[in-house]
Amino acid sequence: MLAGCAGRFDGFAPLPAAVQRPHPQAVPHPARGGGLLDRLDPARSVLPLALAGALVDYRAGVRHGFRDAYDAGFNSVIADPGQPQAAVRAAAEGSRLLVLSDDAAAAEGDPLLLDSRAALLVPVAAPADLGRLAAAVRAAPERPVWALLRAHADPAGGIAMPDPQTARLLAFGALAAGAGGLVWQGEDNYVARNAGLLGIAAAPSLDYGIRTDPASGRQPYRATPADVAASRRLWDAVAQLNRQIARLAPMLLRPDDPQAYTAGIPAAAAGAAPALRLLLKPWDGDADPRRLLLAVNPGDDAVDIRIGFGRAVSRVERWQDDDPEPPETDPARGLLRDRLPPRGVRLYRITY
Repeated sequence: MLAGCAGRFDGFAPLPAAVQRPHPQAVPHPARGGGLLDRLDPARSVLPLALAGALVDYRAGVRHGFRDAYDAGFNSVIADPGQPQAAVRAAAEGSRLLVLSDDAAAAEGDPLLLDSRAALLVPVAAPADLGRLAAAVRAAPERPVWALLRAHADPAGGIAMPDPQTARLLAFGALAAGAGGLVWQGEDNYVARNAGLLGIAAAPSLDYGIRTDPASGRQPYRATPADVAASRRLWDAVAQLNRQIARLAPMLLRPDDPQAYTAGIPAAAAGAAPALRLLLKPWDGDADPRRLLLAVNPGDDAVDIRIGFGRAVSRVERWQDDDPEPPETDPARGLLRDRLPPRGVRLYRITY
């Protein structure tokens, strides 16, 4: 920040509710081979990025029957019930994915199964649901809480497919609220269509041509070309989110950074305080001078925000962000000022 411009950082009213500390001591999460962990173990810790309602794709061969999910960055699946377990296991093993199981005994010691019985799934379909998820995290700090994110449309019910921006907002909003995993519901296949739903897939079809309950008289939903485009578009967006969040998982599974910091918005806007959410995590352990700052703006209006770290910073940079306008900083005073876009997410790498 150039000398003489310090006034750009003045005139902000405190917004303490924006600072989130869902896991000040530990982040409970599942371990490969069974059980729960409260400390990061690079060899066993898992932050689930799961695709729900997954069917084994026999066209790819049973041992590669979840290959599309793996290629899209999912690390686990919730297999649609009723499939042969031998086929599900073979598909998981060949596709290098985990299967979320509610059978704790079966999951114990099994490298392919991830115990989901202890986790609490909270549906998150709109920004208003983030408060309910945060409350669930506060109520059970020793229990993994996963966000169940809608990745499907219900044409008969008038519910459209979420757009990629909404998917990104809800995914990162859930993580900022304390979610230790994301479950996307769900895959587009003949089971979903027979239920009247349109899911997401790498190569969705107009009509899968399979009726699972002909006696009901209910016709499977036949997609339009626009439906297929929306399904594939959201699949690609979720795949991008999966890869980004997987890179952040070692940070997100660590306790919140103990460093006190503050958030503020322009005093003139303080009367209608936005529901911003900020989360500060160690980048690579407590000894690392870098921090990850996650900032989420669920509102429909852009918000100017000032963040004070309580100590000098040597560098502030947006991470994986293509906005050409950099944030403003006052390094000596440890201040960051930026504009959060409507329904937007910012990731920062802070170096002290």
